Amino acid sequence: IKLIISHHQQDPSSHLLPKIADNLPLWEQMLGHRLTLMLTHKIKKISAQITLFKSSEILPEYSEIDAKDNHWSGYSTLPIKIYEVPGNHHTMLYAPNSGSLAEYIQKSLNYQGNHI
Repeated sequence: IKLIISHHQQDPSSHLLPKIADNLPLWEQMLGHRLTLMLTHKIKKISAQITLFKSSEILPEYSEIDAKDNHWSGYSTLPIKIYEVPGNHHTMLYAPNSGSLAEYIQKSLNYQGNHI
């Protein structure tokens, strides 16, 4: 949590920082629960198309766990459709990167519509 706060303090456009800093014990508790679920809950693979819109820039706090498909292949028997969006986890949602994201979402919807 402190690494995330540190990162967001360097990014003045971040809207998460006040919410995290004001509720640090709650965020730490939620992170603990999330980690426990990630380590103990086993999900069965499904036969479904998963589409990943992956940022081209990996934030330092995610670099150790980064994978080409963000580990989604463990959840589907089908190949993961990946679109690489310019920016990082946060900036991919803002112009000009959001234009690429919108284009990829439209391509994905067209692709899925033709394969249903």
